[in-house]
Amino acid sequence: MRHTYDLIIIGAGPAGIEAGLAASEAGLDFLILERGRIAENMRRWGFVSMFSPWSMNLSSSGEKHLDPKNVDLKDIDRDSFPTGAEYIKHYLQPLAEHQDLDEHIIKRTNVLKIGRAGAFKNTLIGDSKRAKLPFVILAEQYSQEGTRTEVTYLSHAVIDASGVYGNHRWLGLGGIPCLGEREYRRYISYEVADIEPIVKKSELHLHLVIVGSGFSACTLLESAKALNESGHRLNISWITADTSSQPIPVVENDPLPYRARLAQMTNKLAESPPEWLNYKPGYCIVEIKNTESNESSATITLKRLDNLDDQEELVLIAQQIFALIGYTPDRRIYEELQVHECWATSGPMKLAASLLSQQGADCLSLQADGETLVNPEPNFFIIGAKSYGRNSNFLIDRLKEQVASVVSMLVSDNK
Repeated sequence: MRHTYDLIIIGAGPAGIEAGLAASEAGLDFLILERGRIAENMRRWGFVSMFSPWSMNLSSSGEKHLDPKNVDLKDIDRDSFPTGAEYIKHYLQPLAEHQDLDEHIIKRTNVLKIGRAGAFKNTLIGDSKRAKLPFVILAEQYSQEGTRTEVTYLSHAVIDASGVYGNHRWLGLGGIPCLGEREYRRYISYEVADIEPIVKKSELHLHLVIVGSGFSACTLLESAKALNESGHRLNISWITADTSSQPIPVVENDPLPYRARLAQMTNKLAESPPEWLNYKPGYCIVEIKNTESNESSATITLKRLDNLDDQEELVLIAQQIFALIGYTPDRRIYEELQVHECWATSGPMKLAASLLSQQGADCLSLQADGETLVNPEPNFFIIGAKSYGRNSNFLIDRLKEQVASVVSMLVSDNK
């Protein structure tokens, strides 16, 4: 803690890498703290194709830093859609290994809390003295052997680019856990998963439950459809709060063809469910428990959302529940800072207000200038998916303008 950095960036995913490149070009003294490997969150859904093509996920700064001797994006069709794993392999990982970033990235470092050295959340409110105090960051570092060490860092500015993936929401009514959800977590996956190897390996006629009406659910349904068409034994119960027979929103003349195809395919399944699909719109899970006669499956109790007082319940037996109901930002790390949060999305207030005013607009057309990233806490910024809070419309393409705005403000403050 003897050295005070100009900037500390939390997370080495797309947002953190892009911010690091900009900080390097601006001559800032910076660190990137990453809790796992490069783009750890993205690796967890690496088998999934991105909606946006290569051309939308590259920046001029990123391409400039790629070593043409090791990586040549010229051989990649820029109109094609990379998987998360391909994006890491051909773009993020080579950038992280560039000399301008490599020595600035500290992996296996999990940020726990951020505060102001010499102030509290409720002190120096609106006082210019607050900006002169450095941030203090508490983190824990893990060695390859698994030992844990607590460390602290000081910095004049902090960018939180840690994302939201993995910080799941709950299945129950009102967004709280349903009965048994915490106890029987072994039956629940809150992330999109590659079910193909699970199905091919199993000798059982599997029954899986998918909850949600977003594109993660679409991805699993597409995989289930392909597996059933290739002769595998798989049944799906698909549960949505939406009562529509067309639960996936369709963008007119969608400029993202993969997204358009997924929406069309999934809505067709909902409208005319095939034999292997049990579509239950307007339902919610109220209880999960172990199946007494078979510990490899769970008993799932559903109720209609429009008639919760009715004693009638629907009971399903399934081997796995995929709770694809969205993610929420982990705000605990900055709870000692003066961050103005939206009461609806949990994102930073100025940006959330701008996004909510454009509600219903497609993610490609959403507009937000750099001032919307400013918080009451001086020189603390949230960028990337986390900046959108519970709003899932963030695209990597938006990082270019976010990063440029934030680093420009930091450079101006340093002068």
